Amino acid sequence: MLAGIPRSGMPTVDPTDNLKDGRTDSDVRFETKISDAFAHLVVGEHNSAALTTNHAFSSSDDANLRIVVCVDKLPIEESVPRSAHTLIFPSEPDVIGGQNALSYMQELQKRWIKPSLSTHLWILSNALTGSKDITFSAFTRYIAATSYKRIACRFNNKFLSVPFLDSLKKVDEIPFTSDVADGKPHEADRLFLRDCVEYRTKLDVEIPNLIEMHENMPPAAEAFRLYTNETRIEFHHLILKLLDQFKTALDNLVALNYDEATEASDQAVEEFNQNVDHLNVTGYLLFRMSKTHAFQKHLENIKYKLRKPRISPAEMSIEERDRDGDLEVIHSNSLKKTLLRSYLAWLRLMVSHIDAARIVIIGIHCPRFVYKSISVEVMVIPQTDSSLLPWSEVFKEFIPELSPLQLYYDSRYEIIKFLEKGISDSANAKDATDQCQDAMEGLDNPGPQLVSGELSDSDRFFLNLNNLSFRGTNHCETFLASLLAAFDSDNSIDGTKDEDWMQLLSQMQGFGRVIGVSKICCLTCAVVLKHLRYKYGDVFFVQGDVGVYSACSLPLWTPSYIVDSINADLGCQLSRNLTHFMRLEEKKHYEESVLSFPVLSYGSDSDSE
Repeated sequence: MLAGIPRSGMPTVDPTDNLKDGRTDSDVRFETKISDAFAHLVVGEHNSAALTTNHAFSSSDDANLRIVVCVDKLPIEESVPRSAHTLIFPSEPDVIGGQNALSYMQELQKRWIKPSLSTHLWILSNALTGSKDITFSAFTRYIAATSYKRIACRFNNKFLSVPFLDSLKKVDEIPFTSDVADGKPHEADRLFLRDCVEYRTKLDVEIPNLIEMHENMPPAAEAFRLYTNETRIEFHHLILKLLDQFKTALDNLVALNYDEATEASDQAVEEFNQNVDHLNVTGYLLFRMSKTHAFQKHLENIKYKLRKPRISPAEMSIEERDRDGDLEVIHSNSLKKTLLRSYLAWLRLMVSHIDAARIVIIGIHCPRFVYKSISVEVMVIPQTDSSLLPWSEVFKEFIPELSPLQLYYDSRYEIIKFLEKGISDSANAKDATDQCQDAMEGLDNPGPQLVSGELSDSDRFFLNLNNLSFRGTNHCETFLASLLAAFDSDNSIDGTKDEDWMQLLSQMQGFGRVIGVSKICCLTCAVVLKHLRYKYGDVFFVQGDVGVYSACSLPLWTPSYIVDSINADLGCQLSRNLTHFMRLEEKKHYEESVLSFPVLSYGSDSDSE
């Protein structure tokens, strides 16, 4: 119910970033960033993943890093019916031909064969630790080939991504910059310029001033300024060219839609390889650009030409909004952040697969990484029960009756009356809308006076209250935390021990409280993780939360006292949100009634007659 309440006009909850402003010590920060990056690389196309490790900074030099990954689903071709968890382990491909993982990964650059999840895990775990010779470009190219569908889905999100791209394209004039050099060397700017000049033949863009600047670049320790009045226009054109070619490569790969190169023609193989190469190069250059001082100065320079995305979340379907929580964070924050920070966050998210690969490569070469091998196992979490309690039962059992001191909030009885009336009114609205649609379908050329009605977000919310089919899922991070939590001794369901839970619990000894995630947690999961506790009462640590509730479930073995505390917490939030929603609906209906009231005119000539 919390996830379904229309958000237009509702109070917002600020997203949480637990890695910001030095809130964590360096060891936890290091572990979280590595775990998040690895989770990002594991998921491939559309899955979500959460993981934990047995990482300890005092590990011996010959230690094995164990990783347990939870994923919410398998690719369609690998899916199997499941009522309980499914375990998957890394496995060599059938056609390895005596190659090691690194050689096999590099061989895929010639003729791509989509790896299964188990083969993908084998490549990641062995290529990263089996040899220190793995190159960044080869690794990012492999990740691009395994992830392009997910990247395209994110980049082409018409609600939360395209508005940023369209706004940049509509900047038709680049103002002169009045900034003076700050005297800093700006190493990231140097690296970006070097790479742009190196790859310029693949970009098809004229950058003579930038090339000249590269040829006359001062020594590394001296001050360097990439963004100047001479380069500002070229810089903007370069941004647009990179974004355009990045999109073109993604769209071409999605259109090819070929995952088994052995079934494709040589021409299709060549097209696939060229587009993956182009996606990798443009993605890398966009990543480099996002780290530069010059990009920030350019955004500052054109800020009056840019539009701040203001697409209301109410305009999106729930399915669209839930598809990418990380984009939702940027959109939510765009109303609070400066333009510079919003556009910067958007660009970095578009190429986050490059950053994840960079973090992992740096991590395995870091002195803190003492492991000689990595072992990975994957749990595919069980499907949830699709049945729901009637909303009236939810209120009776789980929504607290607020005390008289909390006068701002309406009583449970008043909220129930409001919901019952809303359900009745929305049912009438749906009948009218259906009749209008039927009438229009019967006309060859409906006139402009006959406009088909469309249900409001409020009507959809009320109608869904009587839907007893649950459309949410188990979320990976809370499923994983339920296996690591230090529950009380009574971990029973209806008085009996849950065998699935006991079996999994025995395998989870020695894993830590840091949970890496492939996408930022929803607010519902943040509440759940607050009530689940690790050993000695420590809280589970994730990078943060999106500040938006979504529909998710708990594993059946979650103890009742934990479920009760979570329901009490979420029940209070639901009461508050429904009260605010009720006030908004009352105001809307009052304004509609005022506008529809006939205006009477007094003292006219006709009246006097």
